[in-house]
Amino acid sequence: MGIPKDKLNYMFQQLPSNYQDNVLDYMEFLLEKASKNHWDNIPEIDEPLNDEEKQLLNDDSGYVTGKEAKSEFRLQVDLP
Repeated sequence: MGIPKDKLNYMFQQLPSNYQDNVLDYMEFLLEKASKNHWDNIPEIDEPLNDEEKQLLNDDSGYVTGKEAKSEFRLQVDLP
């Protein structure tokens, strides 16, 4: 789908300058995201976890329920 450049320019010019800045920032983000596949940058690791890693995975300290996070961070969404 292609939006005519004159329509895109018109819409952009109708925005307040701070919104124009936001639009440009978001477009740069989308271009960067589209230009590379982030999964390609993650090295593949095929090795078993060591004892410390296993212990950290099984440790419940620091675990926060969705209800606690919602209250603490004043979130407006329900978390599991």
